[in-house]
Amino acid sequence: MLIGVYYSFWAQIRDIPLFWRSIIVVGVFTCIIYLVVKVINLKPFCLIFKICNFFLLISYFIVEKSFFHLRQEVRSIESWNRIADSFNEKSLFLTQKGRCFWNKKILKLKSYCILGFIFMVSLISLPEGLKNILSSQYLNKISVVRNLYLSFEEDQIIHSKGYHPFFARDEKKKEIKLVLTKKGIDGANIRKKANRRSRIVDVVSGNDKLIYLKEKHGWIKIKMKNGKVGWIRKYLVKKLD
Repeated sequence: MLIGVYYSFWAQIRDIPLFWRSIIVVGVFTCIIYLVVKVINLKPFCLIFKICNFFLLISYFIVEKSFFHLRQEVRSIESWNRIADSFNEKSLFLTQKGRCFWNKKILKLKSYCILGFIFMVSLISLPEGLKNILSSQYLNKISVVRNLYLSFEEDQIIHSKGYHPFFARDEKKKEIKLVLTKKGIDGANIRKKANRRSRIVDVVSGNDKLIYLKEKHGWIKIKMKNGKVGWIRKYLVKKLD
């Protein structure tokens, strides 16, 4: 059942852009790590204070019952009050100490999880944005985490094809897949807008599959397998048979 839920989750998100997909995946895994660490690692330490407090209260009860007759004598009242006050003071200290310890640890854990989430999403998303700025030598160095994530994600998406997503998709429009023609197979630019002066967002080549979105003045708007959307010249692509 859990495996079915896991792959249905991937089936649900596999068609959304990589940036948003990474936010969802990293966010879910960060929440799971937070809950596991919170329950398994931190709570036992907090329980130590509660256990000590419990035994302290039992000791107080035993002393109270055992030396009840001492309280009947006026000379013993002062000593008894000191003992009772000491027990109450220690009990209060342990309760407050445990609560303080727990709150501090949870605050630190939340901070680490938030920072880790931002750091991981940045490592996955930034290399794509720096593709046209950095040289390939430096780009490969900062793309290690991104490549590992894409490798992991690809395996999950392949397995998820046999599962249904949680929410039904709108399947009224059948996807039209495109491939590159002989003129574009060696390499074709994908531009942000439908004109030759627009910024290049990516480059496709070989047997890359593209999804048709719409057409405009000799340009076709397409979606790539990495989730990016852009425009390509019409003569560079053809419909996949």
